[in-house]
Amino acid sequence: MGNKDIVLVPILMTIFALGGSMFGMLSEFYGFIPLLVGLGVAMGYDAMYGFAIIVLGEYVGFMGATLNPYTVGVSQAIAGVPIYSAMGFRVFCLICFILVCSAYVILYGKKIKKNPQLSVVYGEKSIHEFNREDLDQYKIDTKAILIMLDVVVTLAFLMYGMVNLGWSYGELCGLFLIMSMVAAAIDRWSPNRWVDEFISGVKTVLWGGILTGIAKAIVIVMQDAHIMDTIIFGLSSSLGNLPTMLSAQTMLIAQTILNFFIPSGSGQAAATMPIMAPLADMVGVSRQVACLAFQFGDGLSNLLWPTCGIVIVCGIGGISLQKWWKWFLPLAGILIAMQAVFIGAAMIMGL
Repeated sequence: MGNKDIVLVPILMTIFALGGSMFGMLSEFYGFIPLLVGLGVAMGYDAMYGFAIIVLGEYVGFMGATLNPYTVGVSQAIAGVPIYSAMGFRVFCLICFILVCSAYVILYGKKIKKNPQLSVVYGEKSIHEFNREDLDQYKIDTKAILIMLDVVVTLAFLMYGMVNLGWSYGELCGLFLIMSMVAAAIDRWSPNRWVDEFISGVKTVLWGGILTGIAKAIVIVMQDAHIMDTIIFGLSSSLGNLPTMLSAQTMLIAQTILNFFIPSGSGQAAATMPIMAPLADMVGVSRQVACLAFQFGDGLSNLLWPTCGIVIVCGIGGISLQKWWKWFLPLAGILIAMQAVFIGAAMIMGL
């Protein structure tokens, strides 16, 4: 494993993490998943290697949010905490998360370079695979520069629309469609080829979309039947008789569980923080720490629960959810332990 490859992992992961941390960008990066998966294979690793770089980057960034308006902004506003306060501590947490995730991916890459049979996707041909020879022979020409400019302009429009125009999934999908059409025109694809490639891409995410729809339907049934209120009340009530330090850790566990039922950062904040904030006062936990527990619990579990976006990104990347769990669960244990340590440190510091 070359030094360039080692440096590339934290650089790419940091880029995607900053998008998730500062702007709450998750689905906005979906279009780059096939590129990173193919790059991982072309570099001599496997599909999981490239997939992990982008997925860990954006979701860990979302978890270690600094300016994320959907989690930090909403939760602190509801809790009555100054908006974006304690940013220095959250930046420190984010850096630690990125370093640990980068090291985990790098060590995995070294392992499968020595013995490819240790790959969790060994023997499976990636749907986004391209050869290292193609990568080495590729030269940046005028078409490539124009296509990259197309991507940069699209991202600029995306940022502007999110921040100033309140864009959501509809605008996002339309923008990426336009980007792909412009790129196809630059590369002189025929309309028929563009449609064929588009349909081929849709096929890879269809199963993930079906699973997500089923999961969302379960959530809707639970909400309409007011089962969700019972679950939230039960989890919050369990904090009442616990020691202060343990109460803070239990808040983290509760928010992690609740994200299965409310797979939305702002939605979970709106549903839980009106209960958790005053409860934190009762058990001696600061509201700042309550917001941090929400942020951590909501963020990491997006990579675990099938009701969250991990199902969709696995579909886009051509990675089965079971293989992702097998690869990710050891790292999830490390990250959860880090979250608990940071929550404890925040308590000790009087954050």
